[in-house]
Amino acid sequence: MCQYSKLWCLPYWTFSLHVVNISVSDPEISQALNAIEITQNSVTLTWSIGDTHHIDMIQLYQREIDESGSTGEPWLSLTNTSSTSSHTVTPLRPGTKYEFYVQIWSYGKAAKTGTKRVTTGEATPLLIVQSTISCYVTESSPLNYSVID
Repeated sequence: MCQYSKLWCLPYWTFSLHVVNISVSDPEISQALNAIEITQNSVTLTWSIGDTHHIDMIQLYQREIDESGSTGEPWLSLTNTSSTSSHTVTPLRPGTKYEFYVQIWSYGKAAKTGTKRVTTGEATPLLIVQSTISCYVTESSPLNYSVID
């Protein structure tokens, strides 16, 4: 209720604004990207992350390297995750060179590993066994045979 009859009375509100400064450091990831298992069609990669309290995203990138060693291919993003420190990349082509790196995001800041070059194992050749069977007839038996390797 107002004390003055000819004036509008407005309620009186008090606002408080608290400013909090948060210092966000760059995310920590080891520069070492390790290939712990390499087969002819897959590679298992591992990496180490420092503070894992707030990881927004982990991205693994790959590109193929041609026979001349050129890296003209663009980087392909293979996986987006937030809770892993290893990944198996498959399917890959046998006897092919690839390059990988991992990038992590935390509070809008990024850090990445060094690149890792890997050559997948050669394709296993097919083993073809060739045998010749020779058959002949003698007087004592109507049919004899032997295998010649």
